[in-house]
Amino acid sequence: MFLVVAAIFSFTLGEDGPGSEVTLSKVAEQVSSGLVDKIDVSENKLTVYLKDGAKETATKEPQSDLIDILSSLNVSADSIKNANIQIKGPSGSSVLISAILPFLPVYLFSDAPGRRGQQPRHVVWTVASQAF
Repeated sequence: MFLVVAAIFSFTLGEDGPGSEVTLSKVAEQVSSGLVDKIDVSENKLTVYLKDGAKETATKEPQSDLIDILSSLNVSADSIKNANIQIKGPSGSSVLISAILPFLPVYLFSDAPGRRGQQPRHVVWTVASQAF
């Protein structure tokens, strides 16, 4: 069981460590100043790659559009265009995990029809429930 949980976390964590956390106002200032090489947008998480090689992260509201946010913070359209904004969908591993995870407890704590007469998987649960 521990190995399953460890595998799930290893797939969901990115290969690069997170950069320093900044506000959207700071991102807007950097975009206006031309310091941003590119911005990756994945759901509500922004990964900002600066031209000096630094990496920063920021968080936006899930339903808000980054271009609208930057425009409302008085960033020019040319600066937004030069920021190289890339929208990324959810990763394959997160989709897979969200599809499998709801069924995991059912699988772990049920007696499958083909296993009748065999020892149930949840021996500890069975013994503990019979003790009381």
